Amino acid sequence: MLGSIAYTPYFVLLLLSTTVDAWYDPPTILSYEKGLSCSRVERSSKLEDAYITFHVDLMIADLKIPGLIFHYPDIVNFSSIPTIEEVNQLYPKEKKRLYKRSLTEDGKFNLEAAEGYTVDESKLWTGIVDKDTKFNIPQSGIYCAYIAPDNKNQANFNLPIVFKNHYGSLSLRNYVFYSQLKFLVPISVVIFVALHRFIKVGKGSTTRNSISFISNQVIFAILVPFTVLHFYTLIVYWIKNNFYDSSQNTYITCILYTTAQLADSAFNSFTSYAIVLFAMGYGTIYYHSEKTGQYRLFPQGSLINLNLFLAGDIVLSYFTEIHSQRHSRSYGDDFNGKTTIIQISFVSIIIRIVSIFIDFVWLILPFTFYFRTKKDIATSPPITPDAKDNDKVLSSCKKTFIVIFLSTIIKAMSFAVISLLVALIGGYNLPSFPEDTDRGLVYQSALRVMMDEQESPLRWGKIWLRWIQLLVLVVSISSFWSEIRLY
Repeated sequence: MLGSIAYTPYFVLLLLSTTVDAWYDPPTILSYEKGLSCSRVERSSKLEDAYITFHVDLMIADLKIPGLIFHYPDIVNFSSIPTIEEVNQLYPKEKKRLYKRSLTEDGKFNLEAAEGYTVDESKLWTGIVDKDTKFNIPQSGIYCAYIAPDNKNQANFNLPIVFKNHYGSLSLRNYVFYSQLKFLVPISVVIFVALHRFIKVGKGSTTRNSISFISNQVIFAILVPFTVLHFYTLIVYWIKNNFYDSSQNTYITCILYTTAQLADSAFNSFTSYAIVLFAMGYGTIYYHSEKTGQYRLFPQGSLINLNLFLAGDIVLSYFTEIHSQRHSRSYGDDFNGKTTIIQISFVSIIIRIVSIFIDFVWLILPFTFYFRTKKDIATSPPITPDAKDNDKVLSSCKKTFIVIFLSTIIKAMSFAVISLLVALIGGYNLPSFPEDTDRGLVYQSALRVMMDEQESPLRWGKIWLRWIQLLVLVVSISSFWSEIRLY
């Protein structure tokens, strides 16, 4: 049962991912309705390996659209360049009001420096977008591209803009994840081969039927999906990083990318589900079939309720991921005034509260059922040919839950420490701006983006903590139960 259920969430998510429109992973294209696009761009020591490019066709060339590319935190240096929030609020319907302050009389962006600041024009690009334009970024960071088409001529145009990192097209966070996958997948394969050989050969077994039921389920229902999922994600990210730029998108790549994101969330839910099943006695005193005399039939009511809870968690993961991507894929794209910001914040809070509640339930259920199962094992008739094996079962149960409990606590504490260090280091590096000034909104906007720029290698620790915990659980549980033959 566990093995078949292990693969069900991924088929479900494949179907769900086909319902995702192209907006889920949108290309970076500017238009009469969208006047800015921002993205982090990473460069190496070579100047020309990271850049931002406008791709201009004849129609756009004839429109003579003013453009501006700059490192967004430098917005504090300008007296008239609008913030992301201002552009997204005014550009769609109130271009005249927006342009009145941000453009000069000849229709170009106003680069006048704010009082007490200077503008280094060598670190930005500005001009008329009438031909393909390539801007080699001077430093890594979050860059924004603004355009200002004639508000009297509502031309229907699409202006592709490419944000190219020195390593490819993935965002930095996705690239960090992708680079770590190159190590994780081989490690997982090695662990699978080693465990399988250890259980079959190292313990004196010569046939597959002698593999411990629980060890078998842990390997084939947890470790195998884990390895396959991350290998699939590695391939998808490799394709996206090397063969598509930020202005390109296809429905197929959208489905592949979306499925990879959602399947990861589904796997986390399924792992919690498997732990609860074990805590309820599946594989020790219960089984999903009555064909074996060593098990009792798993309580069907409990199984249905748990399956429904798993399904609900997967669906919530789907909507959480969609909402998160839709409202964080770029800086301010979906904000259209204060009302929308409040609505987004409210929905985010509700989703977060429900997610925390579900995570809490997954955490509490195993320990609730463990003590009940421990009592049932101690009082039930022997479930193995040798009554002494009941003691081994109790011992293995105890060891398993100690490892689950300790690894969960250690991971949570490590997450908290890493988050605190990232916040402290990031906050320490942020500049101080004047308070009680009419430029307060500009400073706040710049600080928000600067905080996003504070990428730290410590984030890698968060990625590996989850992986290490799961691999430790797989190895430990397989070892604990490898000598116990329950069928």
